[in-house]
Amino acid sequence: MAFYGIFFFYIIFWTAVVSPTPILNRGYIPKTNNIDFTIEKVTLAPDGFTRQLSTVNGQFPGPTIEVNKGDRILMKIRNKLGESTAMHAHGMLQRGTPWFDGVPWMAQCVIPDDYEFTYNFTVADQVGTHWYHAHETMQYVDGVFGALIIHDPDDPFKSEYDEEIIVMLNDYHHTNAQILLKQFLTPESHGEEPGKKD
Repeated sequence: MAFYGIFFFYIIFWTAVVSPTPILNRGYIPKTNNIDFTIEKVTLAPDGFTRQLSTVNGQFPGPTIEVNKGDRILMKIRNKLGESTAMHAHGMLQRGTPWFDGVPWMAQCVIPDDYEFTYNFTVADQVGTHWYHAHETMQYVDGVFGALIIHDPDDPFKSEYDEEIIVMLNDYHHTNAQILLKQFLTPESHGEEPGKKD
């Protein structure tokens, strides 16, 4: 009898935690979304102050990814930053694909400069507003981030709103993030974050 209990536990565990296939799929045929990102440094002036930023496809913030629940994401990263990088899809559970979580030296090795790497995972049963960002040093502070929106094809509230508007909020500094980090880690900073006013 104990064998059957353990067997059913593993079946439920596999379905709920490990399996990358959608739990609910009411007639929607999942798609594969091919996303090409080039991560590189570009001179921009998002608020009128010109400086070099780390960008996704030359944009600050990066392009929005919009997919449906059950879809597969193939996100090719071309690293042209002049340093290593990694990309994390924030909030994605990565069931069955933990090696595509994008956390350097924990889930994967870094993507070296002038190298390509493709993240390949399924958004099995998650919906909502998420974001993607670089997970190496301070690159997301300098601009390597963007919105990741997972739509529900069976959204029961779809008829109750006219449109969705995406608003990305972040701290924007006129100083390179690596310099800010060095300043923050000195005793003179007294633990005060860059840009904080008394």
